[in-house]
Amino acid sequence: MIFPVNDYTYEPCTRNVDQLAPYTKVPANDLQTFLIARDKSLTYEKAIEADVPIPRTWVAQNADELEKLRADIDLYPVIAKPSFGSGARGFRILKDFDDVADYVKASPPEAGATIIQDYIPGDEIVDVPVIYNQKGEFRAGLVNNRVRTYPQKAGVNTFGRAVRDDDAIETSKRLFDHLGWKGIGLAEYKRDPRDGVAKLIEINPRWMGSTQLGISAGVDWPRLLYQSVVEGDCETVTDYRTDRYVRWLIPGDLLHYLTAKERSHLNMGFFNLWAKDTEFYIWSRQDPLPTMGLLMTLAVQIMNPKMVRYYFKR
Repeated sequence: MIFPVNDYTYEPCTRNVDQLAPYTKVPANDLQTFLIARDKSLTYEKAIEADVPIPRTWVAQNADELEKLRADIDLYPVIAKPSFGSGARGFRILKDFDDVADYVKASPPEAGATIIQDYIPGDEIVDVPVIYNQKGEFRAGLVNNRVRTYPQKAGVNTFGRAVRDDDAIETSKRLFDHLGWKGIGLAEYKRDPRDGVAKLIEINPRWMGSTQLGISAGVDWPRLLYQSVVEGDCETVTDYRTDRYVRWLIPGDLLHYLTAKERSHLNMGFFNLWAKDTEFYIWSRQDPLPTMGLLMTLAVQIMNPKMVRYYFKR
């Protein structure tokens, strides 16, 4: 069985399932479903159909389309981001229409349409990873609480734990059911403090960076996926631990620390490395080789200015 873990491997596997099928199992959605999840503008259309809350949203393919939206975008600041992208790449907070127009004009064609959304204040992000069997039946889901992220405003989880939020799981289940989902996926929301509603930000159609968080909580994503694809199905997991923190120490949490303005007052201190309730995405005394591989990779990347910019501009 192939485990495609990022866009560079998941998309070609999805596009070539029929050619790969004689040789190996491929845990992928059909191409149309993948493209809907990858393109945020299509994701929001499906979310509306599934009655899943989203921020006020406008989509502009170019400057002419944006001009037609001038009167509709009536409250600033707004968020602008590309239809295609990961992490915080391309994410901007813009204060007026002129800023939005400049953003649209500078957006490269490969980024797709520009998504413009109501700015939601606050920092509470709700991550809901799920797994479905190959018949499109829900088998497990949990909720990740982000204690720290990199970048700080719209980045990936560098320190978090699993929490209980049955409403978030049910909302995500409604969305993924509507899409006819198969395999691994993640829905990301931001809770709006003005009305208390968690609103969909995007879908991740592939493996999530916080995979280890689920494993530490008792939801063994790789094993469940393998069983559902190779053995025909896997058990349904409805309960999980909420007493374990998991850290992406290097480079994620280190970058958070280096770029945080108030690093001396971080929630759950950076140098608290030996806490009994904390595990790590990669580092393990029982299995040190992945950490050695990571450090060697980073040592090579640090010598490449382009890779250094990649990490600090994420």
